[in-house]
Amino acid sequence: MEFTIGFFVIFICIVVPGLLFQRFYFKGEFSKQFSTKENIYMSVFYSIIPGLITQLIGAVIYFSSRESYLTTDCVYGVFSSVFSGNIVNGSYTDTFISHELHLFLYHIVNIYVLAMFLGSLTYYFVRYFNLDSNTKILRFKNQWYYVFSGEIKNLHKFKIYPLTDLTISSTTKDQGAIMTVVEVTTDNSNLNETEKYTGYLIDYDLNSNDISQLERLYLSKVERVVRDKRNEIKADVFILPATRIKCLSIFYEYDENKRKLIEESTKQIIYSYVYIFGVVASIGVTYFVFYLDLTDILQIFFNQNELSLDNSYYFFIRLLLLFGFTQFIFSFLPTKEKERYTFKFKHFLKKIIGWIIFTLIIRIVIGVCCL
Repeated sequence: MEFTIGFFVIFICIVVPGLLFQRFYFKGEFSKQFSTKENIYMSVFYSIIPGLITQLIGAVIYFSSRESYLTTDCVYGVFSSVFSGNIVNGSYTDTFISHELHLFLYHIVNIYVLAMFLGSLTYYFVRYFNLDSNTKILRFKNQWYYVFSGEIKNLHKFKIYPLTDLTISSTTKDQGAIMTVVEVTTDNSNLNETEKYTGYLIDYDLNSNDISQLERLYLSKVERVVRDKRNEIKADVFILPATRIKCLSIFYEYDENKRKLIEESTKQIIYSYVYIFGVVASIGVTYFVFYLDLTDILQIFFNQNELSLDNSYYFFIRLLLLFGFTQFIFSFLPTKEKERYTFKFKHFLKKIIGWIIFTLIIRIVIGVCCL
């Protein structure tokens, strides 16, 4: 019983945050590094350090940002009671269960959210500063990503011996603008000879049981070479099983158009997040206008100490204020045109001028209502 309860406490407080941290740290091309097929004991072991760090950061944030009856002495006393088996007679435990259990549950939920946030933040930090390329201990297991993306050129050994004359900076947009050309040599059992396939690499799959092994390649604009005869394969996507690969040669080309597409895609993502933030802010403004004291809002709005207002105008004035505040927020948001977000100064200027005119109208209407 002691072991079961103690393990359960450690599991929800340390192991689960660590697992969530790993799940959100290994993402994108590296998502298969976190797998349910991995040994359960190894998963638990690797989750302890990030789980402990998350708990420490969460505890510092919790106890430094608010006053709570859930003190460090109480937490220590409860854990001591749990691991000693003296749960029923522990004074700390009785107080905790009767008065402070809900605070602990809130804290655990916040810890889980914090673990997901820290996992994502650490991933982007490592990738943005190329720490995985420069530090071997931080390098992800999917070595094929570094090979196919061209980031292998940033590894220390390959900086000493340059792969090609192509010089590409380590920024995300330039790395993404690399087009990978592969030349695959395969065995043809029917012809009893080798054949080659050359094309642009679109994507690849890893073996689910061993992520260091390829499963298949997805190619486009493929040419097949047999006995020095080159024939184009008419297919949008050519799928090549890795079991047929005998030799693999890789070349890198820099595509300026692809770099521009990446920049535009990144800009659209940023604009979409800004737009979502504006919508959420508008919802917050709705609460501010309709649920706070209208007299205080009007005093701030008019910069006056006293205002007399008939109650029959309250809803109408709140509605005008809501339109005014939301118009101000949306003046700074991008405009959606033909499924694309754009931000042009002339549109911004029109919105601001419209907001100023509408604000003057609101002031006049409220002034008349306050007479």
